[in-house]
Parts: sequence; structure tokens; C-alpha cells
Amino acid sequence: TKKPCVPILAVPTTAGTGSEVTQYSVLTNPVANTKMSIAHDAIFPTLAYCDARYMMNLSEKATIHTVIDAMSHAIEGYVSVQSNAVSDAWAEESLRLLGQYIGELRGPLSLEARESLLYASTLAGIVIAQTGTTLVHAMGYCLTYFKGIDHGAANGFIFADYLERISISEPAKVDLVLELLGLEDIADFRGLMDYLLPEKPGLTPEECERFAAITMKTKAIHNTIFQVTAAQIADMYGNI
Repeated sequence: TKKPCVPILAVPTTAGTGSEVTQYSVLTNPVANTKMSIAHDAIFPTLAYCDARYMMNLSEKATIHTVIDAMSHAIEGYVSVQSNAVSDAWAEESLRLLGQYIGELRGPLSLEARESLLYASTLAGIVIAQTGTTLVHAMGYCLTYFKGIDHGAANGFIFADYLERISISEPAKVDLVLELLGLEDIADFRGLMDYLLPEKPGLTPEECERFAAITMKTKAIHNTIFQVTAAQIADMYGNI
């Protein structure tokens, strides 16, 4: 007999995960050697209380990494095979808000800035609740599981290469993403990620191959608009 879920009241303490508005729970799976998600409507919070004052003392590192995660949600949802007109509108507004502050994440942030970043994160959470995530998240999970890299940072290391590949089939969308973020081109985007994430992990060829094989087993790659191969993934890992 199914029993009703205990109501979930969500209070985000970072502007990143969007968990306050999604049906996902992400767990570490030592059998699969990666992070994996479960999805069910019962996981949707009944109430989300979003107050940026809880984030005023958030560290610079946590701020940067979680904002990059929010950006990942917005962009991945925007170019997902599951995207639609409504999710695109939310993604564009999220990216517009992120673009106001993403280059200014080093140093103290005002309450106004943190409110905008939090709203952007919540909107991006609504996006992936509709579209799911794509290859970036699938690849990032291995970096977190095996290398101990924060989730948002792991995504950020991969993202410039991902945009280059996406731009082949979705040039108009990638151009708008860059415009909303206040960037000129993908090289500018890569420079932003290098500025926010100056310490790269560096992977051995063996790690690249191993992580690629694990990534190929994930569901998220099926939301990616280009045909994903293990060789492509290994190459992207190698470019970090």
C-alpha cells in the first residue's frame, strides 16, 4: 500500500542546486562508482523558502562553485533534447540574471546580488525539472566521485568544450547564451571559467578512458543533442 510522502519544506542555503524546486535526489553509488539521481514527483518540495540572507556568509569558493552549477542547469536544460518553449523562457531569464554577476563572484557580494543569483538558481532548477541534465553533469559526477572536486567546479571544467560541440548544431542558442552572460564568444566563456576555477585537476589518459566508460552508462547523455561517444568524452576529459 502506498503511503503519502511527508511534506518536504526546502530552504536553500546556496544559489546552486535548485533542489527546492526539483523532483531529484542525487546519491553517491559506490557500486556504479559515480553519483546517480532518483526522480519522483513525491520528492518535489511542498514549500520552498528562498531567502538570500542565509547566504550572506557563504564562502567565496562555495559561492563560485554553486553559481556555476546553477549556470549548468540553465544552459544544459536550454540545449537539452527535452527543452521546450516554456523551459527555454525560464532558462533565458536565469542566464540573464546570472550574467549580471557571474564575473564578479570573487570578493563580497551585496544582498541584492545574492537575491538575483538565488532567483536565477531557482529558475534553473525549474528548467531541469522539465528537461533533466545532459553530458556535462554526467561527466562531472566522475570528477566529484574519484577526484573529490566540488560538483559545480567539475561542471565548469567541462563546459567550454561542451559549448563548442553544442554550437555546431545549435549556434543560435549558444550565441544567445553567451550574450545573456555578457560574453563575446566561447573563448571568452573559457576565460571566465579559467578565472573562476584557476586550479585544474589534470587527468591521466587511463583516467580519461575509465571515466568515459562510466559516463557512457548514464541516463543524462541521452538528453544531449549530439551523438555522444566514449572517444568524445575521453577527449573532453583530456582537455581539462
